Order: sequence, then C-alpha cells, then structure tokens
Amino acid sequence: MNDRRDFLNTCAIGAAALMAPAGLMAAPLRATPSRATFNTLVDEAFQCALGGGNTLALTLEAVLDGPHSPGLEQFDLVLRNSGGSTLPAAAYPLYHPRTGAMLVHLTPSDSTPGRYRAQFGLFA
Repeated sequence: MNDRRDFLNTCAIGAAALMAPAGLMAAPLRATPSRATFNTLVDEAFQCALGGGNTLALTLEAVLDGPHSPGLEQFDLVLRNSGGSTLPAAAYPLYHPRTGAMLVHLTPSDSTPGRYRAQFGLFA
C-alpha cells in the first residue's frame, strides 16, 4: 500500500510542477526559508499554483513550533483560503516574493474549511 501511495504522490508532485503557471515556476528556487523568515510573513499572501494557469491566494495565518530535536528545526505553517474552495491533500507549488518558489505538501484541516497545514523539518 505504501509503494502505491508513494508512486501516486510522486506523480501528483510532477503533475503539479508541469501544470504550474510558467511565471510562477520560472522564479528562482531558493533554500527553504527558516522559521524566523516565515514569522515575518504572517498575514501575507502566498500564491498557490493549481495547474492550468490558475492560482489561489493562501494567507499565512500562523507559524507553530514542531517537536524539538537536536540539529533539526521543526515547525508548521497554518495557511488559510478566504475563498470557498477546498484543496485536497497534495504537494503544491507556493510562491512569495521574499521566499521564492517552493513545493509544499498541504494538508487540509479536519475542523476548519479553507485552512491548511504544511510541516517543515530543516537541518539547523
């Protein structure tokens, strides 16, 4: 079952990258920003590429601490969509002028429609 899920997730990531607007993915890829950088971006909008040239604005609502582990910076981003559409759990290209483009796995909230979580684990 895990092999099939991994295969499908890999296909979804590739499809998302292929269908992203050229302007969004043409942005230079940078190293994943730190928690401190994301803290300065709370209440700012990120563009989420949906494919077919469509994007969705997601606002960074909060940056939450993750589990503490030596040598690893772990945190979660909480993003919200003020519109009514709900995205399925998948990897999406996100863009912000200060962070550049990055591929992030978004998981929808079980309790709040239009709210998503992205988890990060970065070597410190």
